[in-house]
Amino acid sequence: MIQPREIGLYGSGNSQGFYEVLDNPDRSKNVLFTDYAAKQQVYLCAQPNCDHASSSCPAWIPSAEMYMDVQIVATEQELFWTYSGPSIAARIEKSNLSGAEKTLIYEFPANVTLSPGLAWNGAQLAVFGTSYTGQENGDVTVQSALYVIDVSNKTCTPIQILDSSAQAVYDPGAETLHFLGTTETGFIIKKITNGVFDYNEETGESAEITPTRHTVYKIPFDGSEAKTLLEHEQDEIWEKMWDGDLYILSSHGEGKYSLSRMDGVTGETTVIVDDFASHPGGEVIAGSDFRCIYFVTEFGGTVIVSALASERITEKGDYEKIYQDFAISTQDGSITPLTLSNYYHATGMPIQILAEVGDSLYVQAEVKELPADGLYSVPSLARRMALISKEDYLHSVPNYTYVNTIRER
Repeated sequence: MIQPREIGLYGSGNSQGFYEVLDNPDRSKNVLFTDYAAKQQVYLCAQPNCDHASSSCPAWIPSAEMYMDVQIVATEQELFWTYSGPSIAARIEKSNLSGAEKTLIYEFPANVTLSPGLAWNGAQLAVFGTSYTGQENGDVTVQSALYVIDVSNKTCTPIQILDSSAQAVYDPGAETLHFLGTTETGFIIKKITNGVFDYNEETGESAEITPTRHTVYKIPFDGSEAKTLLEHEQDEIWEKMWDGDLYILSSHGEGKYSLSRMDGVTGETTVIVDDFASHPGGEVIAGSDFRCIYFVTEFGGTVIVSALASERITEKGDYEKIYQDFAISTQDGSITPLTLSNYYHATGMPIQILAEVGDSLYVQAEVKELPADGLYSVPSLARRMALISKEDYLHSVPNYTYVNTIRER
C-alpha cells in the first residue's frame, strides 16, 4: 500500500517530502510540496514568476468539477494522481516527482467513482471503486470492485466478490466493501452487512433482528478463492492493516479490551495486550467506550492508539472531549501514555501524524483558533507543521523543528 484508505490524512509523503492538494476560492486546486531537508513548503512548480493559476503550471488543477476529489500518492520515483467525482470520468495519471511529464494511465467509465487507498507493486496499481448503473424502473444498480490496472499496457481488470445490488447503502441487509490493504500474497477486503431492525410505528421504537456484521477476506494474488480471516458483529472488533499484518482491537465485554496481530500471510494471531485494564498505563483505554478507541498509526514495533480520556460541558457551555494517545510496544505489550497535544475550539487533541520520515515524524504540531476578523466572519484556524524525532514523540518531549508553510488548510 502506498496510500492508506483513511481520508483523514492530508496527503502523501516519500523520503524527500510531503505532497498535498489544497482548494482555492475559485474551486481550482493547487499542489504543494513540503521539503523535509529544507523545512520549507513550496508550490510543486519550478517555473520562475509563476502565479500557479493556469494550465502551464504543474501545481494547478482547474475547477472542472466542484466536488472533484484529487489525491496525489507519492513513491520514491513517481507521483500517481487520482481524480474522482460524481459527474466526471474517474482517472489515474502518472508524473515525475516535480509534477511534470504527466501521462494518463487509465480512464474509468463515467459511472465509476474511486475510494481512497492505492496499492502498487512496480507494475500494477490496485484501487477500489464503485459503479452505478440506472435501470428502467428508476433503480440504481451498485457494483463494487477492486480494479487492478497494468500501467504499461493501460488495461484494467475488476475483481468482484459481491453481486450487484439495487439497495441503498443504509438499507437493512445492504452490503458494502472496503479496501483495507495488502499482504505479500493477497488483497485484504472488508464486507459490512447492515443489520435488520423491526420498527414499531406505534411506539417509535426499533428492535434488532439481526446485527450488523463485518467480514474480512483475503483475495489471493494467484486467483484462488477468497478466504475469510475475521467475522464479527458491529463494535466487537476494530481492525487496521500496516506492513502486511492485521492489527485487531477486540472487545470481550464488561470493559475488557485486547490487542492482537494477525500475520497477513499465515493467518497466525499473536496477542499483544490481553487486557488493557490489567496493564500499567492502559486504564484510560479500558475505561473508554469501545466506540471511542481508534488506531492512529504503527512504526518501528509501536502501535499508537487514541482513546477518549474525558468529556464534559464547560462553563461556557462548550462540549469538550479530550482524547489521549498511547504507545503500545508490539514486543512486550507495554503501554506508554503520550501527552503531546494541540488545542482548538474547546477540544483537546493529540498531535496528528502525517508521515514517517526515517527516524522522525512529520506532524501537525499545533492548531490554534484565531479571532474572527469582522462582525460576521467566523474564527479561522492556524496550523503549524513540524518534524519531531520518534524518540522525542514517544517520550512526549516537544522538541519540534517547525516547517515554514506558505499555505494552510
